[in-house]
Amino acid sequence: MIDHLTIYYFSGTGNALSAGRLIAAHAEQQGIRADLISIDRFKKIMVPAAQGKRLLGFCYPTHGFGLPWFMLKFIFKFPGKEKCDVFLLNTRAGMKIHNWFVPGVSGIA
Repeated sequence: MIDHLTIYYFSGTGNALSAGRLIAAHAEQQGIRADLISIDRFKKIMVPAAQGKRLLGFCYPTHGFGLPWFMLKFIFKFPGKEKCDVFLLNTRAGMKIHNWFVPGVSGIA
């Protein structure tokens, strides 16, 4: 059972932030403490203190069929001493053409 969820997000239009908020709200409904942290102003990576089992999430938009370089650098710099489960969530925009909704393309992100 997970005791603490920390979601790091990078969002341009707000899709990754919205997804992170939904996941955090669902976790809190299950009694799991959740932190939602934007990475756009980090000079040094900060990991909140947690008791018990931790789950880390990284939410980001799809840029050019991949993840943004900013998020990739953040993940590469992440402290290796953290022992926990991890998930990656890429968001992808779609568009509306007349009455037809076209899904976005996430590529290899």
